[in-house]
Amino acid sequence: MLYITDKQKISYSIVVFALILFSSLILWNANWVFELFWADDYQFVSTTAIGRPSHAYTGVGRFWPLGLCDYCLLLLIPYGTTVTAHLIYNCVTMIISSLLFFSFLRNILKNNEIVSVFCMLILFSLSSFVLIHMVCIYPEREMFLMLSVFLFFYQKARNGSEKFLNYVIAFIAAAYTTYLKEPVFGMWIVFALSNLIFGTSVERKFNFALLLNSSIWIVIYTYRTLFRDRSLIDGGSYAGISSMNFNTLFNNFLCFFNKEPILYLLLIIAIVRTFIILKDRKQYNSITDAALFAGVGYSFAYVLLNMQMNHYSFPSVLLEIPAFAIMLANSGLQRLLVCVPVLTSVYSIGNSILWMNNIFIHRENDPKMFEQLIAEQKSGKQILWITEPGKEVITKQNSREGDQMRFRRYQIFLDYYAGYHEKQHFPFEKVSDYSKIKKNTIVICSNETLKSKYGEEIIEKINQVGLKLIHENQELETKIFLDPSNK
Repeated sequence: MLYITDKQKISYSIVVFALILFSSLILWNANWVFELFWADDYQFVSTTAIGRPSHAYTGVGRFWPLGLCDYCLLLLIPYGTTVTAHLIYNCVTMIISSLLFFSFLRNILKNNEIVSVFCMLILFSLSSFVLIHMVCIYPEREMFLMLSVFLFFYQKARNGSEKFLNYVIAFIAAAYTTYLKEPVFGMWIVFALSNLIFGTSVERKFNFALLLNSSIWIVIYTYRTLFRDRSLIDGGSYAGISSMNFNTLFNNFLCFFNKEPILYLLLIIAIVRTFIILKDRKQYNSITDAALFAGVGYSFAYVLLNMQMNHYSFPSVLLEIPAFAIMLANSGLQRLLVCVPVLTSVYSIGNSILWMNNIFIHRENDPKMFEQLIAEQKSGKQILWITEPGKEVITKQNSREGDQMRFRRYQIFLDYYAGYHEKQHFPFEKVSDYSKIKKNTIVICSNETLKSKYGEEIIEKINQVGLKLIHENQELETKIFLDPSNK
Protein backbone atom coordinates (compact mmCIF):
# COMPACT_ATOMS: atom_id res chain seq x y z
CA MET A 1 0.00 0.00 0.00
CA LEU A 2 1.35 3.43 -1.01
CA TYR A 3 1.86 5.66 2.03
CA ILE A 4 1.59 9.42 1.46
CA THR A 5 3.14 11.64 4.09
CA ASP A 6 1.70 14.95 5.29
CA LYS A 7 4.54 16.81 3.56
CA GLN A 8 3.68 15.14 0.27
CA LYS A 9 0.01 16.07 0.68
CA ILE A 10 0.93 19.69 1.37
CA SER A 11 3.40 19.92 -1.52
CA TYR A 12 0.97 18.44 -4.05
CA SER A 13 -1.83 20.63 -2.68
CA ILE A 14 0.24 23.78 -3.28
CA VAL A 15 1.12 22.77 -6.84
CA VAL A 16 -2.44 21.71 -7.67
CA PHE A 17 -3.88 24.91 -6.18
CA ALA A 18 -1.51 26.99 -8.34
CA LEU A 19 -2.53 25.01 -11.43
CA ILE A 20 -6.23 25.51 -10.69
CA LEU A 21 -5.61 29.25 -10.29
CA PHE A 22 -3.75 29.42 -13.61
CA SER A 23 -6.45 27.37 -15.34
CA SER A 24 -9.09 29.83 -14.13
CA LEU A 25 -7.08 32.74 -15.53
CA ILE A 26 -6.47 30.98 -18.86
CA LEU A 27 -10.20 30.34 -19.31
CA TRP A 28 -11.37 33.77 -18.12
CA ASN A 29 -13.62 35.34 -20.79
CA ALA A 30 -12.30 32.95 -23.45
CA ASN A 31 -12.17 34.66 -26.86
CA TRP A 32 -9.84 34.81 -29.82
CA VAL A 33 -7.46 37.77 -29.76
CA PHE A 34 -6.91 39.83 -32.90
CA GLU A 35 -5.05 43.04 -32.19
CA LEU A 36 -2.14 41.56 -30.26
CA PHE A 37 0.18 41.07 -33.22
CA TRP A 38 2.34 38.50 -31.42
CA ALA A 39 -0.64 36.31 -30.44
CA ASP A 40 -1.25 35.06 -34.02
CA ASP A 41 -4.71 33.70 -33.17
CA TYR A 42 -5.57 34.04 -36.86
CA GLN A 43 -3.61 30.77 -37.33
CA PHE A 44 -6.38 28.96 -35.45
CA VAL A 45 -9.33 31.06 -36.61
CA SER A 46 -8.44 29.94 -40.15
CA THR A 47 -7.83 26.27 -39.23
CA THR A 48 -8.96 24.34 -36.13
CA ALA A 49 -11.60 26.94 -35.19
CA ILE A 50 -13.42 26.13 -38.47
CA GLY A 51 -12.70 22.40 -38.56
CA ARG A 52 -9.46 22.34 -40.55
CA PRO A 53 -6.13 20.81 -39.45
CA SER A 54 -3.70 23.28 -37.90
CA HIS A 55 -0.20 23.77 -39.23
CA ALA A 56 2.91 25.82 -38.52
CA TYR A 57 4.48 28.37 -40.84
CA THR A 58 7.64 27.25 -42.63
CA GLY A 59 9.79 29.39 -44.88
CA VAL A 60 12.48 32.10 -44.72
CA GLY A 61 14.51 29.76 -42.54
CA ARG A 62 11.61 28.81 -40.26
CA PHE A 63 10.95 25.08 -39.82
CA TRP A 64 8.85 23.85 -36.90
CA PRO A 65 6.35 21.53 -38.62
CA LEU A 66 4.95 19.85 -35.48
CA GLY A 67 4.56 23.09 -33.56
CA LEU A 68 0.76 23.32 -33.75
CA CYS A 69 -0.32 19.89 -34.95
CA ASP A 70 -1.44 18.64 -31.52
CA TYR A 71 -4.45 20.98 -31.71
CA CYS A 72 -5.77 18.74 -34.49
CA LEU A 73 -6.80 16.34 -31.72
CA LEU A 74 -9.58 18.81 -30.89
CA LEU A 75 -11.19 18.09 -34.25
CA LEU A 76 -11.98 14.58 -32.97
CA ILE A 77 -14.23 15.76 -30.14
CA PRO A 78 -17.57 17.61 -30.03
CA TYR A 79 -17.22 21.40 -29.78
CA GLY A 80 -13.47 21.04 -30.35
CA THR A 81 -13.49 24.00 -32.71
CA THR A 82 -14.45 26.49 -29.99
CA VAL A 83 -11.92 28.82 -28.40
CA THR A 84 -12.89 27.41 -24.99
CA ALA A 85 -11.91 23.91 -26.13
CA HIS A 86 -8.52 25.18 -27.29
CA LEU A 87 -7.84 26.87 -23.95
CA ILE A 88 -9.09 23.87 -21.94
CA TYR A 89 -6.62 21.78 -23.95
CA ASN A 90 -3.89 24.25 -22.94
CA CYS A 91 -4.90 23.79 -19.31
CA VAL A 92 -4.80 19.99 -19.60
CA THR A 93 -1.32 19.96 -21.12
CA MET A 94 -0.15 22.50 -18.52
CA ILE A 95 -1.40 20.32 -15.66
CA ILE A 96 0.11 17.11 -17.06
CA SER A 97 3.44 18.81 -17.83
CA SER A 98 3.64 20.46 -14.41
CA LEU A 99 2.82 17.33 -12.42
CA LEU A 100 5.26 15.26 -14.48
CA PHE A 101 8.05 17.82 -14.01
CA PHE A 102 7.22 18.08 -10.31
CA SER A 103 7.50 14.28 -9.99
CA PHE A 104 10.86 14.43 -11.77
CA LEU A 105 12.12 17.09 -9.35
CA ARG A 106 10.97 15.05 -6.36
CA ASN A 107 12.77 11.98 -7.74
CA ILE A 108 16.13 13.71 -8.27
CA LEU A 109 15.84 15.47 -4.90
CA LYS A 110 14.91 12.26 -3.09
CA ASN A 111 11.51 13.63 -2.03
CA ASN A 112 12.76 16.97 -0.74
CA GLU A 113 9.30 18.53 -0.78
CA ILE A 114 10.30 22.07 0.18
CA VAL A 115 12.88 22.53 -2.59
CA SER A 116 10.65 20.78 -5.13
CA VAL A 117 7.70 23.07 -4.41
CA PHE A 118 9.94 26.15 -4.34
CA CYS A 119 11.28 25.32 -7.81
CA MET A 120 7.76 24.78 -9.15
CA LEU A 121 6.68 28.16 -7.78
CA ILE A 122 9.66 29.77 -9.54
CA LEU A 123 8.52 28.11 -12.76
CA PHE A 124 4.91 29.27 -12.26
CA SER A 125 6.05 32.84 -11.63
CA LEU A 126 7.71 33.17 -15.03
CA SER A 127 5.98 35.53 -17.43
CA SER A 128 6.81 33.02 -20.15
CA PHE A 129 4.83 30.35 -18.28
CA VAL A 130 1.72 32.53 -18.39
CA LEU A 131 2.26 33.48 -22.01
CA ILE A 132 2.70 29.99 -23.48
CA HIS A 133 -0.53 28.75 -21.91
CA MET A 134 -2.79 31.79 -22.41
CA VAL A 135 -1.88 32.12 -26.11
CA CYS A 136 -2.18 29.08 -28.38
CA ILE A 137 0.47 29.90 -30.98
CA TYR A 138 3.57 29.16 -28.90
CA PRO A 139 4.96 25.60 -29.24
CA GLU A 140 6.87 26.10 -25.98
CA ARG A 141 3.67 24.83 -24.31
CA GLU A 142 4.10 21.53 -26.15
CA MET A 143 7.85 21.63 -25.48
CA PHE A 144 7.05 21.86 -21.76
CA LEU A 145 5.15 18.58 -22.05
CA MET A 146 7.74 16.78 -24.20
CA LEU A 147 10.73 17.96 -22.12
CA SER A 148 8.95 16.90 -18.92
CA VAL A 149 8.33 13.47 -20.46
CA PHE A 150 11.96 13.29 -21.56
CA LEU A 151 13.41 14.23 -18.17
CA PHE A 152 11.04 11.98 -16.22
CA PHE A 153 11.68 8.85 -18.26
CA TYR A 154 15.38 9.54 -18.83
CA GLN A 155 15.83 9.78 -15.07
CA LYS A 156 13.96 6.51 -14.60
CA ALA A 157 16.15 4.84 -17.24
CA ARG A 158 19.33 6.11 -15.58
CA ASN A 159 18.13 4.60 -12.31
CA GLY A 160 17.81 1.20 -13.99
CA SER A 161 14.02 0.92 -13.87
CA GLU A 162 12.80 -0.83 -17.07
CA LYS A 163 15.78 0.78 -18.75
CA PHE A 164 15.10 -0.03 -22.42
CA LEU A 165 11.43 1.05 -22.42
CA ASN A 166 12.18 4.28 -20.56
CA TYR A 167 15.03 5.15 -22.93
CA VAL A 168 12.68 4.58 -25.89
CA ILE A 169 10.01 6.88 -24.42
CA ALA A 170 12.61 9.53 -23.62
CA PHE A 171 14.04 9.35 -27.13
CA ILE A 172 10.60 9.64 -28.77
CA ALA A 173 9.92 12.75 -26.68
CA ALA A 174 13.31 14.20 -27.66
CA ALA A 175 12.80 13.47 -31.35
CA TYR A 176 9.31 15.02 -31.31
CA THR A 177 10.62 18.13 -29.53
CA THR A 178 13.25 18.61 -32.27
CA TYR A 179 10.49 19.56 -34.72
CA LEU A 180 8.77 22.02 -32.39
CA LYS A 181 11.38 24.81 -32.62
CA GLU A 182 14.48 25.19 -34.78
CA PRO A 183 17.22 25.59 -32.09
CA VAL A 184 16.17 22.36 -30.34
CA PHE A 185 18.52 20.30 -32.52
CA GLY A 186 21.44 22.20 -30.97
CA MET A 187 20.04 21.66 -27.51
CA TRP A 188 20.20 17.87 -27.99
CA ILE A 189 23.73 18.11 -29.42
CA VAL A 190 24.89 19.93 -26.26
CA PHE A 191 23.03 17.44 -24.04
CA ALA A 192 24.52 14.40 -25.80
CA LEU A 193 28.07 15.77 -26.07
CA SER A 194 28.06 16.73 -22.39
CA ASN A 195 27.27 13.15 -21.46
CA LEU A 196 29.70 11.65 -23.98
CA ILE A 197 32.54 13.85 -22.73
CA PHE A 198 31.89 13.81 -18.99
CA GLY A 199 29.51 10.91 -18.42
CA THR A 200 29.91 7.14 -18.22
CA SER A 201 29.88 4.60 -21.04
CA VAL A 202 26.52 3.23 -19.85
CA GLU A 203 24.43 5.68 -21.86
CA ARG A 204 26.62 6.16 -24.94
CA LYS A 205 24.13 4.50 -27.33
CA PHE A 206 21.32 6.78 -26.18
CA ASN A 207 23.42 9.91 -26.60
CA PHE A 208 24.61 8.85 -30.04
CA ALA A 209 20.93 8.37 -30.91
CA LEU A 210 20.29 11.99 -29.86
CA LEU A 211 23.15 13.12 -32.10
CA LEU A 212 21.72 11.09 -35.00
CA ASN A 213 18.32 12.68 -34.40
CA SER A 214 19.84 16.18 -34.61
CA SER A 215 21.81 15.21 -37.72
CA ILE A 216 18.63 14.10 -39.47
CA TRP A 217 16.99 17.43 -38.62
CA ILE A 218 20.00 19.31 -40.01
CA VAL A 219 19.82 17.36 -43.29
CA ILE A 220 16.08 18.05 -43.68
CA TYR A 221 16.50 21.71 -42.77
CA THR A 222 19.45 22.16 -45.14
CA TYR A 223 17.55 20.51 -47.99
CA ARG A 224 14.54 22.77 -47.49
CA THR A 225 16.69 25.91 -47.22
CA LEU A 226 19.08 25.23 -50.10
CA PHE A 227 16.98 23.32 -52.61
CA ARG A 228 13.30 23.87 -51.86
CA ASP A 229 12.55 27.16 -50.13
CA ARG A 230 15.70 29.03 -51.28
CA SER A 231 14.49 32.24 -49.60
CA LEU A 232 17.63 32.54 -47.48
CA ILE A 233 19.86 32.09 -50.53
CA ASP A 234 17.80 34.58 -52.52
CA GLY A 235 18.28 37.35 -49.97
CA GLY A 236 15.83 36.50 -47.18
CA SER A 237 16.76 36.58 -43.52
CA TYR A 238 16.03 34.12 -40.74
CA ALA A 239 13.60 35.64 -38.24
CA GLY A 240 15.41 38.48 -36.43
CA ILE A 241 18.97 37.38 -37.10
CA SER A 242 21.42 40.27 -36.89
CA SER A 243 25.02 41.02 -37.76
CA MET A 244 27.59 39.16 -35.70
CA ASN A 245 29.58 41.79 -33.80
CA PHE A 246 30.32 42.02 -30.09
CA ASN A 247 28.13 45.05 -29.32
CA THR A 248 25.13 43.60 -31.11
CA LEU A 249 25.51 40.19 -29.49
CA PHE A 250 25.98 41.73 -26.03
CA ASN A 251 22.82 43.82 -26.47
CA ASN A 252 20.99 40.70 -27.66
CA PHE A 253 22.26 38.86 -24.58
CA LEU A 254 20.99 41.57 -22.21
CA CYS A 255 17.62 41.85 -23.96
CA PHE A 256 17.04 38.09 -23.90
CA PHE A 257 18.18 37.49 -20.32
CA ASN A 258 16.28 40.53 -19.04
CA LYS A 259 13.03 38.90 -20.16
CA GLU A 260 13.48 36.30 -17.40
CA PRO A 261 16.22 37.59 -15.02
CA ILE A 262 16.55 34.22 -13.29
CA LEU A 263 18.54 33.22 -16.39
CA TYR A 264 21.47 35.26 -15.02
CA LEU A 265 21.54 33.14 -11.85
CA LEU A 266 21.22 29.93 -13.83
CA LEU A 267 24.08 30.99 -16.12
CA ILE A 268 26.30 31.60 -13.08
CA ILE A 269 25.38 28.13 -11.77
CA ALA A 270 26.35 26.66 -15.15
CA ILE A 271 29.74 28.39 -15.00
CA VAL A 272 30.31 27.17 -11.42
CA ARG A 273 29.32 23.63 -12.36
CA THR A 274 31.69 23.71 -15.32
CA PHE A 275 34.67 24.51 -13.07
CA ILE A 276 33.62 21.86 -10.53
CA ILE A 277 33.31 19.20 -13.23
CA LEU A 278 36.60 20.13 -14.91
CA LYS A 279 38.29 19.80 -11.52
CA ASP A 280 36.62 16.47 -10.71
CA ARG A 281 34.66 14.64 -13.41
CA LYS A 282 33.10 12.39 -10.77
CA GLN A 283 30.99 15.39 -9.74
CA TYR A 284 29.22 15.36 -13.12
CA ASN A 285 25.49 14.54 -13.07
CA SER A 286 24.39 13.07 -16.41
CA ILE A 287 20.83 14.32 -15.89
CA THR A 288 20.91 17.75 -14.31
CA ASP A 289 24.28 18.95 -15.63
CA ALA A 290 23.55 17.80 -19.19
CA ALA A 291 20.16 19.55 -19.02
CA LEU A 292 21.80 22.67 -17.53
CA PHE A 293 24.34 22.98 -20.35
CA ALA A 294 21.68 22.22 -22.96
CA GLY A 295 19.48 24.98 -21.51
CA VAL A 296 22.32 27.50 -21.61
CA GLY A 297 23.09 26.52 -25.20
CA TYR A 298 19.44 26.97 -26.10
CA SER A 299 19.45 30.48 -24.59
CA PHE A 300 22.50 31.54 -26.56
CA ALA A 301 20.97 30.24 -29.78
CA TYR A 302 18.28 32.91 -29.39
CA VAL A 303 20.91 35.50 -28.49
CA LEU A 304 22.60 34.75 -31.82
CA LEU A 305 19.27 34.86 -33.64
CA ASN A 306 18.25 38.12 -31.94
CA MET A 307 14.85 36.65 -31.00
CA GLN A 308 13.85 38.16 -27.67
CA MET A 309 10.21 37.40 -26.86
CA ASN A 310 9.54 36.04 -23.37
CA HIS A 311 8.30 32.64 -24.47
CA TYR A 312 11.62 31.70 -26.10
CA SER A 313 13.28 31.58 -22.69
CA PHE A 314 10.92 29.07 -21.05
CA PRO A 315 12.60 25.83 -22.24
CA SER A 316 15.97 27.19 -21.07
CA VAL A 317 14.70 27.85 -17.56
CA LEU A 318 12.92 24.49 -17.48
CA LEU A 319 16.10 22.59 -18.34
CA GLU A 320 18.28 24.60 -15.95
CA ILE A 321 15.99 24.53 -12.90
CA PRO A 322 16.90 20.90 -11.91
CA ALA A 323 20.60 21.82 -11.48
CA PHE A 324 19.52 24.82 -9.41
CA ALA A 325 17.35 22.50 -7.29
CA ILE A 326 20.27 20.14 -6.64
CA MET A 327 22.53 23.03 -5.65
CA LEU A 328 19.86 24.54 -3.40
CA ALA A 329 19.29 21.24 -1.62
CA ASN A 330 22.98 20.38 -1.11
CA SER A 331 25.01 23.60 -0.83
CA GLY A 332 25.56 26.02 2.03
CA LEU A 333 24.25 28.97 0.00
CA GLN A 334 20.56 28.45 0.66
CA ARG A 335 19.85 32.07 1.59
CA LEU A 336 21.42 33.45 -1.58
CA LEU A 337 19.84 30.75 -3.73
CA VAL A 338 16.43 31.55 -2.27
CA CYS A 339 16.62 35.36 -2.22
CA VAL A 340 17.73 35.84 -5.83
CA PRO A 341 14.91 33.74 -7.40
CA VAL A 342 12.37 35.45 -5.12
CA LEU A 343 13.51 38.86 -6.37
CA THR A 344 13.49 37.79 -10.01
CA SER A 345 10.06 36.21 -9.49
CA VAL A 346 8.65 39.53 -8.30
CA TYR A 347 9.83 41.09 -11.57
CA SER A 348 8.44 38.21 -13.65
CA ILE A 349 5.09 38.26 -11.85
CA GLY A 350 4.81 41.97 -12.66
CA ASN A 351 5.33 41.14 -16.34
CA SER A 352 2.82 38.29 -16.08
CA ILE A 353 0.16 40.67 -14.77
CA LEU A 354 0.82 43.04 -17.69
CA TRP A 355 0.55 40.18 -20.22
CA MET A 356 -2.68 38.90 -18.68
CA ASN A 357 -4.26 42.34 -18.47
CA ASN A 358 -3.44 43.00 -22.12
CA ILE A 359 -4.90 39.67 -23.18
CA PHE A 360 -8.07 40.19 -21.10
CA ILE A 361 -8.63 43.64 -22.64
CA HIS A 362 -8.42 42.27 -26.17
CA ARG A 363 -10.53 39.22 -25.38
CA GLU A 364 -13.21 41.69 -24.38
CA ASN A 365 -12.80 44.31 -27.12
CA ASP A 366 -11.69 42.50 -30.29
CA PRO A 367 -14.91 40.51 -30.91
CA LYS A 368 -16.94 43.70 -30.39
CA MET A 369 -14.88 45.51 -33.05
CA PHE A 370 -15.61 42.84 -35.65
CA GLU A 371 -19.28 42.65 -34.70
CA GLN A 372 -19.47 46.44 -35.24
CA LEU A 373 -17.70 46.23 -38.63
CA ILE A 374 -20.01 43.45 -39.80
CA ALA A 375 -23.09 45.38 -38.60
CA GLU A 376 -21.89 48.47 -40.50
CA GLN A 377 -21.41 46.39 -43.66
CA LYS A 378 -24.91 44.93 -43.35
CA SER A 379 -26.30 48.46 -43.04
CA GLY A 380 -24.93 49.26 -46.49
CA LYS A 381 -21.37 50.42 -45.94
CA GLN A 382 -18.44 49.04 -47.92
CA ILE A 383 -15.29 47.97 -46.08
CA LEU A 384 -12.07 48.72 -47.96
CA TRP A 385 -8.45 47.94 -47.26
CA ILE A 386 -6.47 50.81 -48.76
CA THR A 387 -2.98 49.99 -50.00
CA GLU A 388 -0.28 51.29 -52.33
CA PRO A 389 -0.54 50.78 -56.10
CA GLY A 390 0.89 47.37 -56.99
CA LYS A 391 0.10 45.82 -53.62
CA GLU A 392 -3.59 45.25 -54.23
CA VAL A 393 -2.94 41.87 -55.86
CA ILE A 394 -2.66 38.98 -53.41
CA THR A 395 0.46 37.21 -54.61
CA LYS A 396 0.70 34.47 -52.00
CA GLN A 397 -1.74 33.44 -49.29
CA ASN A 398 0.86 33.07 -46.52
CA SER A 399 2.93 36.10 -47.55
CA ARG A 400 4.94 37.69 -44.74
CA GLU A 401 4.86 41.09 -46.46
CA GLY A 402 3.52 43.49 -43.83
CA ASP A 403 0.59 45.14 -45.62
CA GLN A 404 -0.69 41.89 -47.12
CA MET A 405 -0.30 39.98 -43.86
CA ARG A 406 -2.39 42.56 -41.98
CA PHE A 407 -5.07 42.52 -44.69
CA ARG A 408 -5.25 38.74 -44.52
CA ARG A 409 -5.68 38.79 -40.75
CA TYR A 410 -8.64 41.15 -41.05
CA GLN A 411 -10.13 38.96 -43.79
CA ILE A 412 -9.78 35.82 -41.67
CA PHE A 413 -11.48 37.35 -38.62
CA LEU A 414 -14.24 38.98 -40.68
CA ASP A 415 -14.90 35.62 -42.34
CA TYR A 416 -14.98 33.91 -38.94
CA TYR A 417 -17.35 36.30 -37.17
CA ALA A 418 -19.60 36.65 -40.23
CA GLY A 419 -19.79 32.86 -40.72
CA TYR A 420 -17.92 32.67 -44.05
CA HIS A 421 -15.92 29.46 -43.61
CA GLU A 422 -15.81 28.09 -47.14
CA LYS A 423 -14.29 29.44 -50.37
CA GLN A 424 -16.50 32.55 -50.34
CA HIS A 425 -15.10 35.49 -48.36
CA PHE A 426 -16.81 38.25 -46.44
CA PRO A 427 -17.03 41.38 -48.67
CA PHE A 428 -13.74 43.12 -47.91
CA GLU A 429 -11.90 44.61 -50.87
CA LYS A 430 -8.22 45.48 -51.11
CA VAL A 431 -7.81 48.51 -53.38
CA SER A 432 -5.31 51.14 -54.46
CA ASP A 433 -7.91 53.22 -56.34
CA TYR A 434 -8.47 56.02 -53.85
CA SER A 435 -11.51 57.32 -55.74
CA LYS A 436 -13.40 54.41 -54.15
CA ILE A 437 -13.12 56.13 -50.77
CA LYS A 438 -16.60 57.58 -50.26
CA LYS A 439 -18.80 58.70 -47.41
CA ASN A 440 -20.42 55.27 -47.09
CA THR A 441 -17.11 53.38 -46.90
CA ILE A 442 -15.13 52.09 -43.93
CA VAL A 443 -11.43 52.52 -44.60
CA ILE A 444 -8.86 50.26 -42.95
CA CYS A 445 -5.26 51.15 -43.64
CA SER A 446 -1.85 50.18 -42.27
CA ASN A 447 0.54 52.76 -40.87
CA GLU A 448 3.03 51.48 -43.41
CA THR A 449 0.79 52.68 -46.25
CA LEU A 450 0.01 56.00 -44.56
CA LYS A 451 3.74 56.66 -44.17
CA SER A 452 4.41 55.92 -47.84
CA LYS A 453 4.51 58.55 -50.60
CA TYR A 454 0.79 57.90 -51.11
CA GLY A 455 -0.08 58.66 -47.48
CA GLU A 456 -0.89 62.34 -47.95
CA GLU A 457 -3.19 61.56 -50.89
CA ILE A 458 -5.04 58.93 -48.87
CA ILE A 459 -5.49 61.20 -45.82
CA GLU A 460 -6.63 64.06 -48.05
CA LYS A 461 -9.29 61.85 -49.64
CA ILE A 462 -10.41 60.54 -46.25
CA ASN A 463 -10.81 64.08 -44.92
CA GLN A 464 -12.55 65.22 -48.11
CA VAL A 465 -15.39 62.72 -47.75
CA GLY A 466 -15.71 63.33 -43.99
CA LEU A 467 -14.38 60.07 -42.54
CA LYS A 468 -13.00 60.15 -39.01
CA LEU A 469 -10.44 58.02 -37.23
CA ILE A 470 -12.46 55.79 -34.90
CA HIS A 471 -9.92 53.11 -34.02
CA GLU A 472 -6.13 52.76 -33.93
CA ASN A 473 -4.02 49.80 -32.89
CA GLN A 474 -0.36 50.33 -32.06
CA GLU A 475 0.69 46.67 -32.16
CA LEU A 476 -1.01 45.78 -35.43
CA GLU A 477 -0.19 49.26 -36.74
CA THR A 478 -3.53 49.87 -38.44
CA LYS A 479 -6.18 52.60 -38.44
CA ILE A 480 -9.92 52.45 -39.13
CA PHE A 481 -11.83 55.42 -40.54
CA LEU A 482 -15.58 55.86 -41.03
CA ASP A 483 -18.27 58.52 -40.97
CA PRO A 484 -19.82 58.18 -37.50
CA SER A 485 -22.76 60.38 -38.50
CA ASN A 486 -23.72 58.20 -41.46
CA LYS A 487 -25.97 55.66 -39.79
